[in-house]
Amino acid sequence: PIPFRPNYIAPTDFTLSDLMVGQRPFDEIVNHLDNEMLEAAKQLPPVWQSVEKYGRITSVMCLTIRAKMLLFAASPLVNGNEWYIGHKNKEGEELFNSTYSQEKWVKAAEACKLLLDEAEQAGYRLYVEYNAEGEIDPFTSLENVWFTKFQDGNKEILFPYTKQDAYQSYQFYTNKAVTKEYGGGNGLGVYQGLVDAFFMKNGLPITNNNAKYVEEGFSAEKETRVTEWTGGTGQKGEVTAEGTYNMYCNREPRFYTTVSYNGSWYALAGRKYEFFKNQKDNDYTHDAPQNGYLVRKKVYPQDNPKNGSYKWRQMFLYRLSASFLDYAEAINEAYDNKVSREEALKYVNKVRERAGVRQYTLNTVSLDDPKYIHVDDNQLAVREVVRMERRVELCCEGSRWSDIRRWRIVESLPEMCGDDYGMNYGGTNSNEFYKRTVFQTRVWKKAMYWMPVYFEEINKNPNLVQAPFWN
Repeated sequence: PIPFRPNYIAPTDFTLSDLMVGQRPFDEIVNHLDNEMLEAAKQLPPVWQSVEKYGRITSVMCLTIRAKMLLFAASPLVNGNEWYIGHKNKEGEELFNSTYSQEKWVKAAEACKLLLDEAEQAGYRLYVEYNAEGEIDPFTSLENVWFTKFQDGNKEILFPYTKQDAYQSYQFYTNKAVTKEYGGGNGLGVYQGLVDAFFMKNGLPITNNNAKYVEEGFSAEKETRVTEWTGGTGQKGEVTAEGTYNMYCNREPRFYTTVSYNGSWYALAGRKYEFFKNQKDNDYTHDAPQNGYLVRKKVYPQDNPKNGSYKWRQMFLYRLSASFLDYAEAINEAYDNKVSREEALKYVNKVRERAGVRQYTLNTVSLDDPKYIHVDDNQLAVREVVRMERRVELCCEGSRWSDIRRWRIVESLPEMCGDDYGMNYGGTNSNEFYKRTVFQTRVWKKAMYWMPVYFEEINKNPNLVQAPFWN
């Protein structure tokens, strides 16, 4: 809820009190923006044909933001949340509607489907590359989606971000450890909870008894797959080298294109990462990988922070893969029936196919079926697989925080209100390093679901009220 007076233009003789309006109800603001974006979409092309106009707002961009807004508005944080009963503006109006509305999920699902239909008709599609056998190569597809231009065939980009060189800070603070070789800042990292969230090569989560997950010990041989990707060991087709810690073996392609772990390939240096204390990539300072991991996703392998050499790429805020998962979530919540669940899994499976992992089905299949994984035919089971898929497909893209907020589940997540784990970056050998180690403990309060209103602003404008639970 914010101060909101649509279409108001202050007259030349305005007084300061004219501008001191209070917050309006959340749903009122959403409804207005919904209509505005839908109207704007009707007046814009889905794609600008001129390269010079790339980055200007399109109908697809409008529909993308609209769908995401309505998905948020249908979610538990603001749809029937009893926490906010009595949170009123100075006029005595409730700022959040505490009565649950199923219609909000229906509206979100319809908005997501409208976007997907318009995007498909305009030629938007998931970005894929193929291996030597003519099959989708998940490794190169997942890596190069970040480095291929829209004009060069990357039609997954729904909302481009055209500010030049914005990616260089990301590069500096993610993949490149602080070394004399190549510099870097390591301000962004991957924690153990995300490492554990990635599926196994067979498409099952590591917690599944049939996943064949092994945590401790080291691999006796290298693992190869049919791929043109060289990011595993520096050699095409090699995913992990002999002697790799078993926790990192036989995982799905998204794990390897997202996480740099000890012993993974450091392409710029032409060697493996060395994260033990006082090794090349861990000088044991605040700039070293505090939890034994670095981010690999969206990082071009040959970018060099030390000499300022970066590959130019088109950045974007939203992509089609995320919208597939938005729709899957919304349709499952909107209609609790088998047809809607099949529709949800259809779009989750589009994402999983590109990621190189088995498909979900409501049908009964054997545990060792090479193509399918059974999902129970109920809303809760499909909700769980959609949320798991969002966590790994969209990680490091800024959506996880929005998801756990709108789902109102932050209190249940240890990484948000308890201990964060990683490997032991103070370890000088394998026995010491490969231990789940707390590197950070977080405290969570219910008020943190919303940012507070600065006291300075409240002092200026007596019509403002503080955000929930901050008083």
